[in-house]
Amino acid sequence: GHLDHILLQGHNHHLHTLLCQQETTSEYRLTSAAMVLPEDPAEVLTRCSAYIEQVGPGATTTVNTLQLGLAAGHRAELHGGIIAGPGGKAQHYHRILGACSSARALCRAAVVVDRNAQQADTEQLVRSLMLAPRFQAVVLPQLSIQADQVTCSHGAAVSTVDKSMLFYLRSRGIDAAVAARLLAVGSCREVLEKLPVSARVQLEAGIDQAA
Repeated sequence: GHLDHILLQGHNHHLHTLLCQQETTSEYRLTSAAMVLPEDPAEVLTRCSAYIEQVGPGATTTVNTLQLGLAAGHRAELHGGIIAGPGGKAQHYHRILGACSSARALCRAAVVVDRNAQQADTEQLVRSLMLAPRFQAVVLPQLSIQADQVTCSHGAAVSTVDKSMLFYLRSRGIDAAVAARLLAVGSCREVLEKLPVSARVQLEAGIDQAA
């Protein structure tokens, strides 16, 4: 079986828990985005807790998640993990865009490869782009490997807007504000392009306000 799951959080307190078990050769794709706009209620908490287990062999799991820190006091939290099965493929790509100094994002996600999950192929990557000087991003990617015949990788990066890329765009006659927006949207592209058009337009409009 194949399932595409889209979860959008924002505007008010939103706590969501997801439990998923995958059978043999099943495919599951989760795309999640959390965004609170400056005009929304203050001190909003959005939390997504997603736990996915590949019970049968040959399952495929793809998780793309995005946290946009645009509003004062917004706390965006992501908790969860993927338990890979034998011959399973698991990918988790997480993006954080921090544009408000009083907002905060937390990503605590794990990929677990049990002893019986031989031939599993997993990848986890977390990237944070800081537009505000005091935005807080707490990133805790975890990888646990108990099998020996596997291919696994994980990583995390925190950065500000690349000045060389900004200079390149400016040198091509692009306005500074437009260039900053292009870089901000580009940092989230992997998640945005998987969302419905209406949701993508709303998220890009929010990024426009922040960039």
